Amino acid sequence: MCRRVAEVWMDEYKEYLYKRRPRYRDLDAGDLTKQRKIREKLKCKSFKWFMTEIAFDLVKKYPLIEPISKADGEIRSVADSYLCLDAMGANEYTPVKLRPCTKDNPNAISIQKFEYSYHEDIRVIKQESCLDVPDSKNKAVVILYPCHGQGGNQQWKIRPTNRNKSNPLHLVLGASGACLDSDPKNRLVFVKSCDYTSPTQSWTWEKLKIDVAEHSMKEAGL
Repeated sequence: MCRRVAEVWMDEYKEYLYKRRPRYRDLDAGDLTKQRKIREKLKCKSFKWFMTEIAFDLVKKYPLIEPISKADGEIRSVADSYLCLDAMGANEYTPVKLRPCTKDNPNAISIQKFEYSYHEDIRVIKQESCLDVPDSKNKAVVILYPCHGQGGNQQWKIRPTNRNKSNPLHLVLGASGACLDSDPKNRLVFVKSCDYTSPTQSWTWEKLKIDVAEHSMKEAGL
């Protein structure tokens, strides 16, 4: 069914579907003569017209090409490089914490792989859970909550400390302008008024790809 719809109605946009779902290209669409004649008889507009005139804001939520993430992998504390952000056991009631980095402790059970998506949220890789700060108070804890892609208390800004857009960096909460901070001694993670000289507010993200990701977002129409 998916390939039949794509071949009859989506014109050149069907290639975006096939890039995301390569197996659809190999499906047998059957005879589409009748369906194509119906489209021609009704003088339907092109799919490009639909995308630019009717669903013009669709790509903001569902981009044609999945953009490359600006960063992914472990998020390591500068104040204590032995510790990483860890989502093991975290949920809407239990906060994210600092724990020994898995790379240094390969036998440890942890959830330390995060990515910075085009929604400007920080997600657990291969999950739909995001770093969320539901409270506006100073030193509010960071929890894990289902990603909603609407910004607010899940929106973060990456602020590299140098012009090369490389590590170390600060992570600034869009809703309040506060920075991701930590208490390495007690393994706590929270947000606090930004102090760009504080090592507890500085982090290194394993793979930082800001320029490449920004180019990818332009290609995706974002």
